[in-house]
Amino acid sequence: MRVSVAYVAGGIRSDDKHVFVRPLDVVNFRLTPETTLGGCEVKSLGFPPRTASREPMLTFILRSKADLQRLAVGQEVLVENIEIIEPA
Repeated sequence: MRVSVAYVAGGIRSDDKHVFVRPLDVVNFRLTPETTLGGCEVKSLGFPPRTASREPMLTFILRSKADLQRLAVGQEVLVENIEIIEPA
């Protein structure tokens, strides 16, 4: 699944490891233990941010704060190793 990085949260004094993204491909999915975002290990999904626009957003929480440096606003990355949920 392709996404565009909208915001990376986590400064020097923060424990945040959140990455807010806009989905470029719309799919229903579940995370797996091997899920990555742009090559960075994903710990979990967070609550979507509240935005003024109605544009859909997702929040990924990374396992390592150091990985935040690998992602930049506007960068298009892949969410890999997810389980696609087929419509019933």
